[in-house]
Amino acid sequence: MGTSNSVIYQLSGSSQPKVVTNNGDRTTPSIVSFGPDIKIGKAARNAMNRKNYCTVQLAKYIIGKEVPKMTPEARESVKNLFGVPVDYTAADNIPRLVVTRNGVQEKMRAEQISAYVLKALAAAAREELKIPDDFVCDVVVSVPARFTNMERQATKDACKIAGLNCIRIVNEPTAAIMCANYDKLFPEPTGTDSLLLMVVDFGGGTLDISIGQQHPDELSEINLTDGDTMLGGSNVTEAVAKDLLHIFVEMNSEFNANTVWKNDAARKKLVNAAEDAKITLNSRNTVAESGTSDVVDTHTEVYIENLIDGVEFSTHYTLQRFNKCFEPFSKKIEAIIKRMWKEKNYTAGQFAQVLLVGGSCRIKAIKTMLKNIGFMDHQINQEMDLDECVAKGACIIANMVGKYVETDRPQQLLLDCIANDIRIRVNEDEALAILTHGRQIPCKESKVFTTSANNQSAVTIYVCEGSSEIASRNHKLGQTDLTGIQNAPRGVPQIEVTFEVDANNLLKVSALDKSTNASISAEMKSSSMSPDEIQKSRDAHEANAEQEKKIVALLRLKSEKLYVIDDMLDKIGKHKDHPKFAEASSLLETNKSQLMALNTSNIAQKDEGFFNRINDEITTNEAIKEIMEVAGGSAAGPDINNNMPGGMPTAAAAASEPNVEEAD
Repeated sequence: MGTSNSVIYQLSGSSQPKVVTNNGDRTTPSIVSFGPDIKIGKAARNAMNRKNYCTVQLAKYIIGKEVPKMTPEARESVKNLFGVPVDYTAADNIPRLVVTRNGVQEKMRAEQISAYVLKALAAAAREELKIPDDFVCDVVVSVPARFTNMERQATKDACKIAGLNCIRIVNEPTAAIMCANYDKLFPEPTGTDSLLLMVVDFGGGTLDISIGQQHPDELSEINLTDGDTMLGGSNVTEAVAKDLLHIFVEMNSEFNANTVWKNDAARKKLVNAAEDAKITLNSRNTVAESGTSDVVDTHTEVYIENLIDGVEFSTHYTLQRFNKCFEPFSKKIEAIIKRMWKEKNYTAGQFAQVLLVGGSCRIKAIKTMLKNIGFMDHQINQEMDLDECVAKGACIIANMVGKYVETDRPQQLLLDCIANDIRIRVNEDEALAILTHGRQIPCKESKVFTTSANNQSAVTIYVCEGSSEIASRNHKLGQTDLTGIQNAPRGVPQIEVTFEVDANNLLKVSALDKSTNASISAEMKSSSMSPDEIQKSRDAHEANAEQEKKIVALLRLKSEKLYVIDDMLDKIGKHKDHPKFAEASSLLETNKSQLMALNTSNIAQKDEGFFNRINDEITTNEAIKEIMEVAGGSAAGPDINNNMPGGMPTAAAAASEPNVEEAD
């Protein structure tokens, strides 16, 4: 089961649906019920231009998104696609679709709109399988591979609203691979060899590209995912509609393009004509494809009886002109494929097959682009039903994880992966990777941290994603505070932090103080990075890798020296009557102030020699030496193994535990 971007939701008539809107947080609204005024899918499309009908489409573009996370460009790119206005000023930062029914406006979350589609799909399944209406169905829902934690959680909320129990969220390209494997469309792996596969899933509203392997014994493994959750066939249709508008304005100079496009009725007519032209031009065989010498028609007639102000529009629209409109999209898809290949040093010849999925993969230029980057005809697999293979794959996965298991053939196994590095902030601004991109899911990783101050009562667990080793340069996923930790000197508490990604690709972070058993657990629901943001992050990290390594190394040196100075200040603080106390404490405080003034933005101006000079100054000072001898300590700095004075636990001191880092 999946919510398709091409589905249109129709709301009309006088009766209100029983939907309770949410006014404060992200709690799930009540279950929706259908009235005679609600149409779904083709019935909605057929009623699209009737009076008093309100059509909503592409709700998946904003499901699970928060207003502050949407750039002005993102808002602009989708505002004409939904068919209704979008309210971006909601107090809870959740965009809402403004649905007008018989003159009355209602603001609905995307989850509520999607719930109508899910409920309709479930009703069709119940009827086909003769399942009672009151039976609560367990469902597997497919989503774009690049969906974020928040978008996945919102999809699960839509299932609840529809009265369904979502047992698994699965990536659409992954479902397609499962379908192709089930239908035996791949060559059989020989011996212990595996087949390298790529899936290009280009649907109505999203683009997903996955690279994986098909192993013997029905084992499918996903290694890399990328794509764009804001790029699909609807964007191509809009580009063609604007091209048709350009032709119309050239033919009718009395009209202004902006005026026509802002006219809702005219824009819908252009979009409908563009959709028809896109389908017609890409469903016909060309001369090369037909294998004959016959001249094959590569143009289509576009006719709109009354585009605006009673003026008709008629033109011949060619495949060549369509391909020119599609060229920017083709280049974007090619760029995503090549950056994935670059990460693993792949070439086209290494792939057994590239699997085309989604209705928009019928566009001829996609196959042309794949050939231009090295794929041969026999590598491009178009045997599956482009519209149904994802749903079939979801059914296969449901058979794997559900209660009613088919046993007449071997069970397939599936290994999916994390799309981006997930990190925790330590040592002021260092981003330590806990889970790296490409790691198979579900997965779980724990690491032990400690405190950086005496008698610290709480620690902040700051989680981010991205390629940079500097936390402030990554995308923040969220943060949570662990309170009630052991009241002890710095370096003594043992705080175990666990990152866990479940089979639905949802991240959960927990922390436990091993001494007091104080604990917290939190789901990181903040919106994740877009594919473009991820790529910019990786490019920036690659371009600045040496500088980042230098900054991280200097931040660690800063932490080491601060630890030494704080340890000395603690010890000499017990001997304030010593004649050299004022001199020693003044020198230590001065050096501490110099270190505290350094941060990510300016520490690169220093070098290792700066920290060595501070170290030499405090370890050779006679006043400090004298008072430290009285205190029973040493003015020596940290040794080559980074064993801090003052009893800070390290990997050596906690041999049964993972390496210990200072928590932020």
